[in-house]
Amino acid sequence: MLKHNILLTFRSFKRFKSSFFINLIGLTAGLACTLLIYLWVMDELKVDQFHENDARLFRVMEHQQYADHIMTTTSTPGLLAETLKEDFPEIEYAATTTWIDPHTLSIGEHSIKADGYHVGADYFNIFSYGLVQGDPSQVLADKKNIVISKSLARQLFNTDENVIGKVVEYEHDKEFVVSGVFEGTPESSTAKFDFVLSFEEYKDENEWVTNWGSNGPSTFVTLVEGANATEVSSKIAEVVKGKNEQSNVTLF
Repeated sequence: MLKHNILLTFRSFKRFKSSFFINLIGLTAGLACTLLIYLWVMDELKVDQFHENDARLFRVMEHQQYADHIMTTTSTPGLLAETLKEDFPEIEYAATTTWIDPHTLSIGEHSIKADGYHVGADYFNIFSYGLVQGDPSQVLADKKNIVISKSLARQLFNTDENVIGKVVEYEHDKEFVVSGVFEGTPESSTAKFDFVLSFEEYKDENEWVTNWGSNGPSTFVTLVEGANATEVSSKIAEVVKGKNEQSNVTLF
């Protein structure tokens, strides 16, 4: 049967060379496109799926009411995370995050640019970025702590070992003490950064984030096992609306 099919294909090729090549090119292009789409979809499905608490991890989204429309945004009040952690037994961890930007870090005369941002104390309890040195619950307990990636540690200290307790200068202005080291951000991670600082330190320099009427940072939470996300979302919306009538939040 195989020999017969090959013979028919060969005869068809000899009789209709032009159409044969057109069909072959079309088939090849179609298969290539299908393969590329499949690979792209599989890659997209892996994004941020490496977090251990992924099934219980949520981002708080806010619906902001305007005169003629409603805008949904990831910007939330800076006080939201700590309020949720204190008042909601359904929430295991909550953390605020600011924006990832390049900053200058220095060791003596040696300065480099690295991407980082300010985050809440629960950050490494919520996200699985492979903390290899330091306690996830303590690395951001102090305002003057900084947690760096292994790659950044090697750039600053020429090693990623025994760097806990060493001092790093930030923007040629402030000094922070290394309290933890993490593996780095995987390729499948949405967030790409080299270091994090405490959100409490950010609050000291930016009083506007302590105003419930101001939005900007993002809020992430992990729910306790068995908690109903829809019910928690409604309760959060009530709390935020009580602080600011223009706001209405939901879990995403």
